[in-house]
Amino acid sequence: MIALIQRVSEASVSINRQQFSAIEKGYIILLGIFKNDTEKENE
Repeated sequence: MIALIQRVSEASVSINRQQFSAIEKGYIILLGIFKNDTEKENE
């Protein structure tokens, strides 16, 4: 598992070219979870 926290002036999430969510100034967390991650990596 890996996580990245990034400060942004604006950000949005689109699914199938339709905007699902958006924020102005704030923080986003990009989280990558791998198929073979175990509970130990979640701690």
